[in-house]
Amino acid sequence: MDKAQMLEFWDELWAKSMWYPALNLAFKDLSPQQAAWKPQAGRNSIWQNLNHLCFWREVVVGRTKGIKQPPQEVIDRENFAEPAEVSDNAWREAQQRFERSQKLVHDAIESGGITMEQLKMMVPHDAYHVGQVMYLRAMQGRPAVEYG
Repeated sequence: MDKAQMLEFWDELWAKSMWYPALNLAFKDLSPQQAAWKPQAGRNSIWQNLNHLCFWREVVVGRTKGIKQPPQEVIDRENFAEPAEVSDNAWREAQQRFERSQKLVHDAIESGGITMEQLKMMVPHDAYHVGQVMYLRAMQGRPAVEYG
């Protein structure tokens, strides 16, 4: 797969539903309270899954720019970070961060910083967590995200 194909594939994951819903749909139509809901203590919320995806995308792109792995205390704090505030504005900002992370990876692919090997690791990682999000949505009685 050449760079142009990688970019097309990455962009399609955002905008076009394939084997799982388009990434731009997975976190839509949720209130901040629904995004922060947990099925039980010790489990992650939709919001925490979103924060996790953003964090690791940012780390991977940072590595392409020579930024070292974050220290363990940063990983412990940011990996599945709880929302600091459950509000419309905070939820909107979290979703905007996700959109920025999509563009960040796009730009890293375009510049040659993200390789096919890295992309092969990122896509299943994102799909796995989007699957968790779909299940958490269903547990709250949310309708399925349309895709096909």
